[in-house]
Order: sequence, then C-alpha cells, then structure tokens
Amino acid sequence: MEPMRKVTDRDRNTVGRQITEFIQTEFGAPTTIDSNTALIAQGIVDSIGVLRLVRFLEDRFNVNVQAQDLVLENFRSVNAMVDLVINRSGA
Repeated sequence: MEPMRKVTDRDRNTVGRQITEFIQTEFGAPTTIDSNTALIAQGIVDSIGVLRLVRFLEDRFNVNVQAQDLVLENFRSVNAMVDLVINRSGA
C-alpha cells in the first residue's frame, strides 16, 4: 500500500478505517471494535503492539511519531491514533 499524502481532518474516516483494519488483521481484534474502543485497557493492544502501530502509522500515513508521542493517550483508541496522524501530518 502506498503512503497517503498529507492527512487532514477530512480524511478522518478513511484513516480510522485503515487503522481499524490493521488492528483487526494484525492483533486478531474482534470485528466489533469501533473508533472509541479502549484498545489497551481491553487487552487488544499491548506495549509491543503499540510499537507495531507506530511502524504502521509512520509507513502508511507518512508521519514521524516522536518519542513524546509514545503515551497511552495517543494509542488508547482508533480515534486517538487518527488525531495523532492528523497532528503529525501537519508537523
């Protein structure tokens, strides 16, 4: 899959869908996860999973996730990761 151009708020649904699909495929997540599912709290994603998500976000959306971005709040849900991608895309 080719990296996306600069991601904007208009891309929110597309980005969210792609992150959700990655989580379902790579982590065996239930098909019922939504954009606000607590991924870490529910045990769907663990600390190694966060690193895999970082790699996916950087490769797929052409963003650079910084060390200060590696906090629970940025990976707690699909919506949180969409916000991170949009914010980092403009950086």
